[in-house]
Order: sequence, then C-alpha cells, then structure tokens
Amino acid sequence: MLFVILAINSSFADAQKGLLWQIDKPGLTSSYLLGTIHSEEPRIKQVLSAIHPRFKKAKSITLEMQMDTPTIRKLTQAMFFVGGKSLEQVIGKSLYAQVVKALNKYGMPPMMAKTLKPWAVIAILSTPIPKTGEFMDLLLYKKAMKLQKTVHGLEEMEEQLAVFEDL
Repeated sequence: MLFVILAINSSFADAQKGLLWQIDKPGLTSSYLLGTIHSEEPRIKQVLSAIHPRFKKAKSITLEMQMDTPTIRKLTQAMFFVGGKSLEQVIGKSLYAQVVKALNKYGMPPMMAKTLKPWAVIAILSTPIPKTGEFMDLLLYKKAMKLQKTVHGLEEMEEQLAVFEDL
C-alpha cells in the first residue's frame, strides 16, 4: 500500500471535502492519496485519527519531501543569504523596515531577518504565526517514524528550493 501526501493551499473546511482518495487497480493493493495543508489547525488531529487504520496498514509513506533532520537543516540554511548579501540590499530600506516589523510578530529578531531571502520572507509571512510547529506533514512524518514505516520524498529539497531561488 502506498500512501502519498501532497500539499495543497486550501482552508481546513475545503480540505475536509475529499481529503483521502483511494486508488485501485485490479490485481494490486489499494493506494491512498491524502491532500494535506501546511497548518497547525487543531482539527488536523481529527483527520489523522480518521485515517489511522489505513496509515497503520501502509507499507510505505510518500510525503511531498522528506521531513528528516538533514532535509530540514538544508531548508533552513537555504533560507538565508551568505557572503554579505542582505535582504535590505535586495528590497530597499523602506520595505525592509516593514518586513522586519512583520517578522518580529513571528519571533524573528532583526539580526536574523537581515539575511533572509525574499522567498523565505514570503513563506513565513504567508502562514499564521506558529504556536506548536506541528503542521500536518510533520505529524504524518513523526507518525510514520513511530510506526517504523519506510518514508519517501516525492521531490528532493533541491527541486523545491530551485523554484523559490528563481523568484
């Protein structure tokens, strides 16, 4: 059984409509496709409870990308300029001041904001202020690890980052 997890931009209410799809082919074990949202919405745990029986039976899980420590470290490093380049140089003094103020609400100190890349700023500010850091894909990854499932990434971190780096 293959469990595929894809990110979709949707509200939680929209995500509840057709969240889990079963994929069948005669002679093969069913696979499932789950649409996820990058959200800490508390009701996500209800969704995870509802899919638990199928999740538990899955032989492997495929997420949008790996959620392991090396991948998260690469993502975090890629969010920042290196070599002296700064966000203020790229977006200008006025917009930079607004960005620093907005990022402060997310608990990001100005010194850290100084070297963020523009795409990272957009990614951060386009999500609600994190409370737990436990978004759906991460919860699924942790559950898969706990159940000792093989976890695959649909895309490599570098593929995902290439899209943003070109912005």
